[in-house]
Amino acid sequence: MRPQLNSGTLGGRMNVGLLIALVLGIFLVSGLRLLRSKVATAPVTSAWRPCPFVVGKSYRCLKSFEGFRDVFSEGDLLTFVSTAHSRHDSMTGYFFSDAGGRIRSWDIHDNDDLGVHRDLFEEVLAP
Repeated sequence: MRPQLNSGTLGGRMNVGLLIALVLGIFLVSGLRLLRSKVATAPVTSAWRPCPFVVGKSYRCLKSFEGFRDVFSEGDLLTFVSTAHSRHDSMTGYFFSDAGGRIRSWDIHDNDDLGVHRDLFEEVLAP
């Protein structure tokens, strides 16, 4: 005996609708997992302007100065970690780690001259 599509209390259309919803749900969950894995492994960059620092290189503060979120002292040795741009704040953040592993940030407004980094930091050759 062949089952009929329109059998049952609500008819076969309900079963087909549930099947379609289930398949779409599986695709949605799979797509979100794939997107999350791609975002997690994507490098953090600030593509709109060049980065004057190299990840993993060491830098020394040439003078003491106060940034938006951090205070730097002349002679501080830092290792560059990453950069990020905030379109909302119109700023780019450059992130370093100090000898104690603490993350330090130097932020610069989009309208400011990035060349000022040469007055604040110098690359230090690894021993």
